[in-house]
Amino acid sequence: MEKLASRVILICWVSLFSGSWLRSAEANNIQVDYRVGVASNLKKIFRDKPFPGNVGNTADITAARNEYEGFQLIVLSSKKTLKNIRLEISDLVNRKTNSRIGVRNIKYNVVGYVKTDKGVWPDPLFDEKTFTIEAGKIQPVWVTVYVPETAPPGDYEGFINVKPANSHSTKIKVSVKVRNFTLPREFHLKTDFWLHWRYIKLFAHLDKVTFEEYKKYCDILTSHRISYADNGSSALVKAFIEPDGSISFDFSVADQYLEYYMSKNPNALNVSFYECGGAFFRYFANLPVRERTTGKSRILRYKRFSPEHRKIVIQYLRDYTNHLKEKGWYDNKAYIKVFDEPNKRKGQYAYVKKTYGLIKDAVPDLKRLIAINSIAAPELIGYIDIWCPKIQRYNSLFYALRKRAGDEIWWYVCGWQKNYPDFDIGLPAISHRILFWLSWKYNISGVLYYGVNYWSRKNYTNYENGPYPYKKTPSSYPYDGGGYLLYPGRKGPLSSVRLEVIRDGLEDYEYFFLLKEKIAELEREKPKGYQKLLKESKSVMNIPNQLVDLPGLVPGLIPNPAQTLPYPDDPEKLYNAREKIATQIEKINGFLNKKL
Repeated sequence: MEKLASRVILICWVSLFSGSWLRSAEANNIQVDYRVGVASNLKKIFRDKPFPGNVGNTADITAARNEYEGFQLIVLSSKKTLKNIRLEISDLVNRKTNSRIGVRNIKYNVVGYVKTDKGVWPDPLFDEKTFTIEAGKIQPVWVTVYVPETAPPGDYEGFINVKPANSHSTKIKVSVKVRNFTLPREFHLKTDFWLHWRYIKLFAHLDKVTFEEYKKYCDILTSHRISYADNGSSALVKAFIEPDGSISFDFSVADQYLEYYMSKNPNALNVSFYECGGAFFRYFANLPVRERTTGKSRILRYKRFSPEHRKIVIQYLRDYTNHLKEKGWYDNKAYIKVFDEPNKRKGQYAYVKKTYGLIKDAVPDLKRLIAINSIAAPELIGYIDIWCPKIQRYNSLFYALRKRAGDEIWWYVCGWQKNYPDFDIGLPAISHRILFWLSWKYNISGVLYYGVNYWSRKNYTNYENGPYPYKKTPSSYPYDGGGYLLYPGRKGPLSSVRLEVIRDGLEDYEYFFLLKEKIAELEREKPKGYQKLLKESKSVMNIPNQLVDLPGLVPGLIPNPAQTLPYPDDPEKLYNAREKIATQIEKINGFLNKKL
């Protein structure tokens, strides 16, 4: 079978329906405590349902350098409870060059389950290194391999040994094909995923978000290629009353957090510390300050949008953006969003015009973003630089005209609707990933999501001793998993199946970006005989409607959700398309190198 990029190839498989392998073994008087299988990371595996794959002993994946790729190792127990299972993992070795991908680049997480309105679904990824499986149950383990930037291309092999404390061990082979290209360190699809500081404090039992706690969230999000917005981070703003009565802002505390964040190569930075409901402007109407000479703290109160209030907001925006420019953090990264989903019928467009107009007066080159749950909003033209419609409201004609006028177009997901991609737990994994293919296809510059940690304490059992097991999905929204992609763990945030699949989608986007760069290089260099390769590469770059499209999209009209979204339930079509992109990148590299 041909190897597919980012695909787990399942070798030595026998067809499995729940319990059939066990009955066969018992018929032949063979004592079997468990079997091990391997599944793609685009399959959600359930504990009490028939395993949709096969049992076998080889996992085969393909990845570029500087890419995370993985698979699921599935342990299927028989009539015996398997206790204190641990995994022994080896280095991955290229036998031809003796190069290694060290075991430090391989991690595993036990997949946990949460109750949703659609039943019990897999999602949290626990960080315990031993686990137990009840008799007759299925337990997936999420295995992730990071391929270092320095890894030579070629085939690498190693093993994972499954070792229950009360049964025999089982070894599976792991094979990784390293591609001859490297994913860029920089992120090329912008994202605004909200990191809610309130919930960091709540679940870590902190009075404030300490720098050490912040780093844990920064690390996990940026390692998944996510640029995020610090929602509720006003504590980083330090305002002082100087001896002459003037107000000054001190950004030294904020710099510690920002320097760490910017060192991770994000491509987006929201200069507001509140995204919704006008909270940013309310903050400056009740501004906490400290007297420089006495150190006393007090609140300066202003009537909102009075001349004094406007003056202090404008001063802050100018001081802060100038500071970002001095640090080199502003250009092509900075933007501002201070309101969410304005409702025209409630008169909120007028509020947007007032606030976004003030921002324009303060810092003319600061891009203003709005998330909008409308097909179009021509009334806001001139006040918005980054339009971010809900994906179900994407109007190709209106936004094409805005793009032609020089504006950016993002989109967002919130509240799943039939046939559209989303990040809700109770959807196929490919629904989380295909959004980024759509973003490339429609030339969308960014994706917004309203939370990575929008948690609610009441939805957990016994949090003081660790949030295990989860009682139900920890969100106050009616959508399963809506508003969070992380789980609060004992030592920091835990990842999820959805977050890992989202990273795969963002890495897919980088494949498209690299191929586009290579096509441009081919057109620029024009080596002899390049025309055939150029035509072939452009064909690979185009995503066919048969693979992924918006349902019923007609220029100028709202998409029709009654039509079926043609993204495949079987991820093989996506893997095949991604394989072609990777192969084409290598073809162009090889062609150009020969012509040098």
